[in-house]
Amino acid sequence: MNEKPIVFESNNKYLTGIVHHALGPNAGSNKGVIIVVGGPQTRVGSHRQFVLLARLLASNGVNVLRFDYTGIGDSEGALTDFLSAAQDFDAAITELSRQCPKVDDVTLWGLCDGASAILLYLSQHQSPLIKRIVIANPWVEQQQSKAKTVLKHYYLQRFLSPIMWRKILTGKFDFLGAVSGVFSALKLMLPSTGESQMNTNTNITSTMTWPTFTNQNYVMYMKQGLVNFSGSGGLVLSGQDLVAKEFLLLVDSDDEWQQLLSKKIDSRLDIALSNHTFSSAAWRGTVEKFTLDTIFTSKDK
Repeated sequence: MNEKPIVFESNNKYLTGIVHHALGPNAGSNKGVIIVVGGPQTRVGSHRQFVLLARLLASNGVNVLRFDYTGIGDSEGALTDFLSAAQDFDAAITELSRQCPKVDDVTLWGLCDGASAILLYLSQHQSPLIKRIVIANPWVEQQQSKAKTVLKHYYLQRFLSPIMWRKILTGKFDFLGAVSGVFSALKLMLPSTGESQMNTNTNITSTMTWPTFTNQNYVMYMKQGLVNFSGSGGLVLSGQDLVAKEFLLLVDSDDEWQQLLSKKIDSRLDIALSNHTFSSAAWRGTVEKFTLDTIFTSKDK
């Protein structure tokens, strides 16, 4: 059996994980992947893909660590979210190196707010073992951009949908609900008076000083993470996902994001019909192949 449950310490908390040791002729491979999960989900639901991805990678000569960050799953600590998950990354990297001593080429792989957590980590620190990242449908939700995304990709599509017009003609359409939803989205598009600058307050951990990531400043820190990143990257986007569409809206409206993606992302995969979690075997297989290609063909910068 190549899968080993582990417990390791990060910031005085015990975290749980599974190491998938590389199999076959590449069992002594120097390649490693750390899969960064998003928020809590059922193990047989959308997060099952992480188990399947880890097993596929291991069967192709890649050592993999999946772990629950502080406060999530079976790990110790109060319930947290992706804004504080990055503080566990160095401990996870150290543990992967301990479990698989030959690994000196690590890829961070994350979906949704797991992808966001990767960039938050890179905004503050980058282990020399990290050679590349694969980020899928990065979470960049902000009040205004979410409202624009919903108006453009939800309400406009509904307006053009034959199903909606059939409901209108048969008197089954909820006009009040639709109008209320549109006005709510328009209201959210108004400028926010909340915090929009990088926060200089800090949290002290056992290894380094971290800024306070907030819902108002984390997207700016994500951008800084790409600025700081010295490796190569892969980007995966689902065509039928509002999270991915909001990320694209952000990029399209920001020249700096466009330049960073052009400079730091070497390969990109767009799956036109896929939902957020690549829930079909075909979509999942496409992501798995892209991940393998990124790990074995991308060059260090």
